[in-house]
Amino acid sequence: MGTAANPTVVSLTAAHTHLDASYDLYFVGLSYGLAALGSFAALASATRIREHHGAKRLGWAAVTALALGGGGIWSMHFVGMVAYHIEVPVSFDLRITLLSLVIAVAVSGVGIWVVAADPFNTERLVRGGIFAGLGIAAMHYTGMAAMRTAGAIDYNPSLVLISVVIATVAATVAFWIAFHVGGIIRVLSASAVMAGAVCGMHYTAMAATRVTPDPSLYPQVGCDPFTLGILTTFGSTIVLIFIIVTALGGVTSPEFHVHRIWQDRIFVPSPRGGPVPDAPAATAARDPADHLGETDIAARDRRESTLPLRTLPRQQPATPPVMRR
Repeated sequence: MGTAANPTVVSLTAAHTHLDASYDLYFVGLSYGLAALGSFAALASATRIREHHGAKRLGWAAVTALALGGGGIWSMHFVGMVAYHIEVPVSFDLRITLLSLVIAVAVSGVGIWVVAADPFNTERLVRGGIFAGLGIAAMHYTGMAAMRTAGAIDYNPSLVLISVVIATVAATVAFWIAFHVGGIIRVLSASAVMAGAVCGMHYTAMAATRVTPDPSLYPQVGCDPFTLGILTTFGSTIVLIFIIVTALGGVTSPEFHVHRIWQDRIFVPSPRGGPVPDAPAATAARDPADHLGETDIAARDRRESTLPLRTLPRQQPATPPVMRR
């Protein structure tokens, strides 16, 4: 939020005495990009949760929550708020803004932990999605409460309800995708869909916002939204890239290498020797565990390493034919 020099905007129609609002399309695009990057990081790290047990499992769940709740949802939410312009000065209370970040990560973490329990079932998926969706809605409106401006803020109840429904559905779909989608093309597509759902919830909630000017109210001293938006973008991008590299194994993990992911998760050997992109049926035939949703290449390699080696029978020397008289 705030003022900017000649921003590229899309005007919104204000009702009654509510302030006119507009969106800076550059920040809108940036918010979608952060949501997509955060979704990809969450999908990449979610594949590691079921590889481990105990503290490591909990650690990867926390990383996934940070990627989804902090990077994919909260960062998008805050940058989207910076994209929103009204005709009065705006600033943010830093403490309440940080509280909204904590809420986003916490509810994502609880939802992921509920859904990730073995074996996967629909009941836990729905419970986790509802909990996370309600929490995400709470995060958004907590973030709005951090706004300081010379106006009274209220909300359109119908649009608030719609935004909560969208948040719940988006969270449920995101959790299902996180534990069922494999292959780089499908993961990228799923990230784009998840980002669209997150943005849909946010901008629906923003459409519910109505600011009525009030001369008796003065904006309190707070943080400049443009500065916070830039810092949030750079900080989130760095953290999310680090999560992606770590989840995919980078160059340090002995059990998870990028070239193995491309080879084993994306390409399946064809009968003629060439790669066949995204062939789930062939992958399932090669390893039934993949068909059941297991995408852990390292675990599969460990299973295969425990199988006894088959010994080929020795070839007996050829016996020369006996000449009969």
